[in-house]
Amino acid sequence: MSGTKSQSKKQMNAFVEYLAKLIDDSGLNQSEIAERLEETGKSYQQTYISLIKTGRTKLPIYLVPKIAEILGVDEHELLHRALRTYHPEVAQVLERAEIASSKQLTAAESELLSVWREVRPNTPTLNTGQKERLREAFSNL
Repeated sequence: MSGTKSQSKKQMNAFVEYLAKLIDDSGLNQSEIAERLEETGKSYQQTYISLIKTGRTKLPIYLVPKIAEILGVDEHELLHRALRTYHPEVAQVLERAEIASSKQLTAAESELLSVWREVRPNTPTLNTGQKERLREAFSNL
């Protein structure tokens, strides 16, 4: 398998694991999630949620806001992860646009953020030990 395909499969697996954990941690069963999705005007079955949770079908981008609401997670983060997994080129364009529109990040800071997202896609927050190791690493650059 080529490096790109291997990286893509790795990213897909990481996203599927992330999404499965969100579903498991939500306290809702798949039928309840499907029921709440019906507020979008379409009918969904528990089996559809199972297919998404196991990675046998993709989470449709148009459902991200509602899924995020149902699971009680940040919709921007879920959308960002879904796009990086399913549509990496689109995600890169949006990331560049976000960075370009943000006057608060320098080019070096945006590069660090991009590297962080690439190597730690399933780490939305840092614990104290991680922060200390990062401080040490940055001071040694």
